[in-house]
Amino acid sequence: MRLVHGDDAVLTQNNSASFSDSAVIERDDPRWIMAARLQLRIENHLRFHPLRGIEGEHSEMIEQCVAGGFSPMHARVIVQIVERACARGGLDGQAMDELLRLPAPVRQLKTNHRAIVFGLLGVWAIVIAGFVVTASKVMAMG
Repeated sequence: MRLVHGDDAVLTQNNSASFSDSAVIERDDPRWIMAARLQLRIENHLRFHPLRGIEGEHSEMIEQCVAGGFSPMHARVIVQIVERACARGGLDGQAMDELLRLPAPVRQLKTNHRAIVFGLLGVWAIVIAGFVVTASKVMAMG
């Protein structure tokens, strides 16, 4: 497993015999970020509720992945990958390989961002139309 931290630094770690040495994942990769968040969630749940399993958390973790832009199917796979990795002691090279096989989520603008973008485009359209009307009146007068 190799984690890329910045432009030139690379962290290499050999935790599992089944991973490929060519597996490289950026530290801001949404798959890795989601997996790390889920691992922390599982660890915290088990720390504060050691006698209960994580079955109750399963659907909420899937919803968390879906909210992060993953499809429901890929969300289930990510949760399973993280659960297996936690059983092995944490995210490792094998989990990295499995995560890299999944497609990264497509970033979509949130609804409020869409409204802002379209609002700004509308304002620009009105400003341009105002200039065109003013210019045509000036040309007609002169």
